[in-house]
Amino acid sequence: MEPAAWDHHADEWAALLSRAERDDALARVHHPHYPAIMGPLVRAAAGSSLARFPPYISMFLLRFDGPLCNNLPPPVSIGVAAGPARYLVWWGQVFSHLERATIVQETTDPHEAVALAELLLRNWPFPYELRRPPAGPRPA
Repeated sequence: MEPAAWDHHADEWAALLSRAERDDALARVHHPHYPAIMGPLVRAAAGSSLARFPPYISMFLLRFDGPLCNNLPPPVSIGVAAGPARYLVWWGQVFSHLERATIVQETTDPHEAVALAELLLRNWPFPYELRRPPAGPRPA
């Protein structure tokens, strides 16, 4: 997909970048040792193929909305942690009770985190189905 196809989310990415940079600056007012962490991540993601998704931040995670596959959003998110600054790439539906999410990579480089998220999503959406385990005894 060419970057021109992502233009319809440009305002959302610009607003999120502004908010992330403002939040990073505000955190440094109260904690001067706090590194700029969310701003660099949003900037890196906005310049990648992840920009095809509408972004949002929830619970220190950069997450993405639709398109939906099996009524679920893209199954990747990138979390942030400080002290020292690092990025956690999650695979799976982080807040789902039907599917577990797993941290697949931890890095100090936002571009590396974004590259891994792009790699994980390169064939998404893919046909898969969330199914509960069968009830009853398991076959021997």
